Amino acid sequence: MKLKFILLISLFTVLTFRISAQLIDNKYRTTRDSLETFHFITFNKDKTVRLNYVTGPGVYWDSTILYPQIFYYELTADTIYIKPIPGNFYETSRTYNRLINSKFILISHNRLFDLKSGYTYVPNYQVRKTKNTPLVLNNKIYFWGKYRFILKHKLRKIDTANYSIKILRGKTAFDKYGIKAINGIIEIKKK
Repeated sequence: MKLKFILLISLFTVLTFRISAQLIDNKYRTTRDSLETFHFITFNKDKTVRLNYVTGPGVYWDSTILYPQIFYYELTADTIYIKPIPGNFYETSRTYNRLINSKFILISHNRLFDLKSGYTYVPNYQVRKTKNTPLVLNNKIYFWGKYRFILKHKLRKIDTANYSIKILRGKTAFDKYGIKAINGIIEIKKK
């Protein structure tokens, strides 16, 4: 009985340390979405979280940052809660309300998943900075720069009457195609 208790405490300590070590100084970003302003969060060693909004669509991390807001985070077992700091002024927004009501867990590939809203935060280093939106042609993903000549040839052969074109953005694109479509994707499929 005593050995089981010690093993359980050891496992809890290892899991808690693993989660907190993966969080520290990592910048996590969301998908681009029409419902919320594009933002990223950074977990700091002093148990604070910094929420930053970037200047506009299509810009990356080295751009000017507007309206940084600081929160506390609390790590309980495998769940992360974000709390406002008493006395700080916060700009109330959809993002603010979602963050203070969030319940994050760490999932595969060091990503954060909010159990309440369904949003996924991806570490910045995992996001590929592409200038062109990926294209899905008959369920195969192409990046314009890498497959430019193949795509031009295939797109010329398409009979537009038999194909549909759909643009997916934000959470919908990320949920369907993963990290490749975090900034959106164009789907071209047979009807």
